[in-house]
Amino acid sequence: MQLSGLTSTHRAALIALVLLLLLGTTYADWATGPELSLTIFYVAPVALAALLGSWYGIAVALLATAGWFAADALTNAAHTRPEIPYWNALVQLLLYALIVYFVSTIQRARLMQQELSEFIVHDLRSPLTAIRAALKGCSGPCEVSDSPTSAVLRAGMNSLDRITRMIDDLLDVARAEGGRLKVSPELLEAGLLVVTAVEQMRPWASDLGVTLETDVATSLPLAFADAGLSLRVLINLVSNAIKYTPSGGVVTVSASFAHSQRVVLAVTDHGPGVPREWAKRVFGKFEQVEARRSGAAIGTGLGLAFCKLAVVAQGGRIWIDSEPDVQTVVSFELPAGERS
Repeated sequence: MQLSGLTSTHRAALIALVLLLLLGTTYADWATGPELSLTIFYVAPVALAALLGSWYGIAVALLATAGWFAADALTNAAHTRPEIPYWNALVQLLLYALIVYFVSTIQRARLMQQELSEFIVHDLRSPLTAIRAALKGCSGPCEVSDSPTSAVLRAGMNSLDRITRMIDDLLDVARAEGGRLKVSPELLEAGLLVVTAVEQMRPWASDLGVTLETDVATSLPLAFADAGLSLRVLINLVSNAIKYTPSGGVVTVSASFAHSQRVVLAVTDHGPGVPREWAKRVFGKFEQVEARRSGAAIGTGLGLAFCKLAVVAQGGRIWIDSEPDVQTVVSFELPAGERS
């Protein structure tokens, strides 16, 4: 999570921590006296405050300098010349100002880089949408006159849909980490989510020779969740399952009711599975890169990272139960609502 995306509560807590560190350092400086200078330890609260913004850093830099000067004065440090403490305070203030400048500059550069990446990724949608519209326009007449061409067009449209989902994941992971992911919970049918996800993924699964099945429990309560985010999570999980299911295999998408008023949606496949040492780590933003280097088949891109962020943002949780080469079940819970 980037500090720029902290909520007001978290920001207040961090500021309180900075002030506590500052007071603790000042007290330690006063208690040790002139024999042991703790000037360097003021750097920690100054740098931490600078991450929140340059003005926070400058304010804490002034407080750190004042704290050091007070500790020095109260301990009656012996100096050959009376102006030395003031000179030392000025030098330290300049040091802290440099720290604030460099930390704030690095933070701003990171934010600008993130914003630029978001703009580029967002702008990719327009040409992809135009390409998909062109392919869809061709698929009608081609589907009747030329079956092989129709299959190629369908595969192209499926690939474009996958790329679009990856772009959406990239944007929403950045929004979630910055506290900007919009969640609009409502009462919805979990069974309808399952059916919608399966119907959207069925053409691609059919092309790969994979069968999609549904298993929706009877008398299933309504889920209280964001329909768009929940559907994208489910589609991401189904997409991963299809990708690693061999031709002729079956992927099952289910919805059931769990204890504590939770609706559970799950995707089951019989592919290579996830090694146990990666089962709890695959939802991390950068863990997938390390997992793929070690040979674990857990997907590509930020799909699973998005899934976790989207589910947690709705008050749920997500997990994996996997027995390699036998069965893998990826499940996530959503709060249940009440039918009117």
